[in-house]
Amino acid sequence: LKLIFSSKRLRTGVGMGGPGGQGGQHNVLHPVTLLFSSQQVEASFVSLRKDDGIWRGKILAFIGICVGLFSVSYKVVLQKEHLRESHSSDISFNATKASLVIMVALVIVLMLCLGVLSSTWITRRASPLVLEVAAITLIITLMVLAVLRSPERIAYMRGSTQEAYGDVYLSDSNAVLTIDAVITATHLGIPLRWCSLFPVQVAGFLLYLAILTVVGSNEPGSSSVYNLLLLSTLIVCASLGKRSTELSERQAFRDISRERERRCEVEFELSQAEQQGGSRTREERSETSGSIQTATPSNMIFDSFYDKDSDITERLARVKELGKAEHWCLDEKEVTVQTTEVIGQGGFGQVVKGTFCGIDVAVKMPYNRLEASSLAQLPDLCNELRILRRLRHPNIVSIHGAVVKARQCQISLVLELIQGMTLHQFIMQKQPSPVSRYRLMLGVCNALLYLHTRRPLIVHGDLTSRNVMVELLGNHPVAKLLDFGMSRVLTSSTRRCGGTLAWMAPEVLQPNVAVKSSADIYSLGRLIAFIATSMPPSAEGLKRGKKTAFVKPPLPAWPRGCVFEASIS
Repeated sequence: LKLIFSSKRLRTGVGMGGPGGQGGQHNVLHPVTLLFSSQQVEASFVSLRKDDGIWRGKILAFIGICVGLFSVSYKVVLQKEHLRESHSSDISFNATKASLVIMVALVIVLMLCLGVLSSTWITRRASPLVLEVAAITLIITLMVLAVLRSPERIAYMRGSTQEAYGDVYLSDSNAVLTIDAVITATHLGIPLRWCSLFPVQVAGFLLYLAILTVVGSNEPGSSSVYNLLLLSTLIVCASLGKRSTELSERQAFRDISRERERRCEVEFELSQAEQQGGSRTREERSETSGSIQTATPSNMIFDSFYDKDSDITERLARVKELGKAEHWCLDEKEVTVQTTEVIGQGGFGQVVKGTFCGIDVAVKMPYNRLEASSLAQLPDLCNELRILRRLRHPNIVSIHGAVVKARQCQISLVLELIQGMTLHQFIMQKQPSPVSRYRLMLGVCNALLYLHTRRPLIVHGDLTSRNVMVELLGNHPVAKLLDFGMSRVLTSSTRRCGGTLAWMAPEVLQPNVAVKSSADIYSLGRLIAFIATSMPPSAEGLKRGKKTAFVKPPLPAWPRGCVFEASIS
């Protein structure tokens, strides 16, 4: 709920710099730390980068494990440094043994980190701030151990270098390169905040300074100062680069948030203008005369498909004429259908892949030729065309048009091709993070709000987890509502809704009950519960064709470990 309310404040302008408001004061970047002045906005920014940070952290941990195992294997298998016979003195042997122990400990720690980051049970419950603090602490610890783990350095700290290795020259190159590698990897490889990386930068500088002044070094004085200056320059350059990159990311985040706010304001003003009236065509005036209005000429054309006595060829010809007048009727030569690449299928027919104007599309078409034996497929398909031809929303599948062949009694819908999977598959297979689940809830809500604020009002009628597609834009899931075959435009002669039994509202099963948007709201509640808990709804208590159509089922329990339980309960 905290994520929901913080993102809602981002969108609606609370804490944002909208026109004429005071929100800009809460969305200002601090000139030094680059943090947003609003803690809620800052938390939203950090949460958006959590999944990417976990993924990159696993990659760096895996690379560190491989490097550590290679180093240990090289010293043990090839150089036999774990054997006493390979050393000239006990001091050298003990220093090498301590070095191997430190390297094995580093590998074990990295393995534990990889296991923790791979556990969705842990990463879901850990806040981004906790993960960030743990990462910084671990990075500093690993850097110190990696720099001091060489046998020569251990012997030098014990004051036994001369006795163990003679007059060997102990260079600081290994220490400087290790510190630089850690600084570069953390600044470029993990999306940590710039202000959080400051302790790592200071630790790297102080670590080499301690080697020169406390631990001891064989480097000449001039070389030591030169190495310290070069290392400081590398740290400063990495810090400035990270700061510049994060500044651009934060500005882009702020601009997108403001754009969403303005878009919401424009959509609200537009909906208010549509309700109050304005310049409309004669048909639009008829359609906006109320939530329930009389049928318009176009509605009568599509409603005629439910009249089994009329001629199918004549009906399709009228639809084709309407399509040409509204500019959505496509020539069959413009669409190439690939019947072998089936995307999905159902009672309506099948969806196959196609090409329209050089882009991939989804073509929804019946199984067979539309004759008297297959008329049952035609009304829902034409009803979907009737609805989609007037809808334009980022969370609703868009339609490019339709190919109508009246003489052959065929019709095909040319739809946007969504590269993704159904919401049911995404939730059950991917087990997304709480932020991703909230994004999906918000997307479906936006689509339904758009449908219910049209004039006349549109009821989807079959809102289920299999009628929502999930498309990934970068690392962010986007919900797309589809399958409008059961949808209804509220008119004075609206037919009853259907739907999927486990998802439909109880009143839909009652006879002589008018179609209302509340049916969608009931299905939306079940859909949100499924997204939050990964538990599909049950059809228990719902019965078709009975006088008692609904028996209240027992309240379901929260699944163990659900991240939304604490906020709701």
